[in-house]
Amino acid sequence: PDRTQWVADNNLFHITMLAHCPNWHLLTQCTREGERLWRNWALTFDTIQSLDVYMSEHVDLIKAARHRDADTVMTLTYHHVAQFAPIAAKMSVKAMAI
Repeated sequence: PDRTQWVADNNLFHITMLAHCPNWHLLTQCTREGERLWRNWALTFDTIQSLDVYMSEHVDLIKAARHRDADTVMTLTYHHVAQFAPIAAKMSVKAMAI
C-alpha cells in the first residue's frame, strides 16, 4: 500500500482501538502523543520494516479485541508499541538538536 495513506489508516486504527476507553484523560494523551509520533514517524520510512508486519499485528489486535481477550490485547499492544521506542528516542534527540 501507499505509505502516506497507510499512515492515515494506521492512525485511524489506533484511535478506533482506543475509542471505547473510559479514561478520557488517557485517551487524550494517547491520541495527542500518537499524532505527534505518526507525523514524525512518517518521515522515517527508510528505517522501518515491512508494512505487512504492522498490518498483521493489527489483524491480531482486532481478533483479540473481538474475542474480548483483554490480556492478549494488552500483550500485543505492548509489543506493537515497544518496537517504536528506538525510533521515538532518535526523533526526540533530533528534535532537541534543532
